[in-house]
Amino acid sequence: MSSQRWQREMHHLFHDVLSLLRHREAVRRMREDPALVQRALATLRRWKLTVDPRSLPLLLECGVVHGVQHPVEVEPENHR
Repeated sequence: MSSQRWQREMHHLFHDVLSLLRHREAVRRMREDPALVQRALATLRRWKLTVDPRSLPLLLECGVVHGVQHPVEVEPENHR
């Protein structure tokens, strides 16, 4: 494997791990303070109203367009 390819893969891995850690921290905080769940849901609903078509796939992942899911229950698969 070339050095550039390895660096690129490590860069992506780093960002994947960072994203997972951020998600877990958000879930932890929502479990501690249920008011944060309502705040997150309100934000997702607002985003749904103003979504740019290019961002639609990201909102679909969150369940915003087809019915908002409870964020605390939506944890990444295989990472519990």
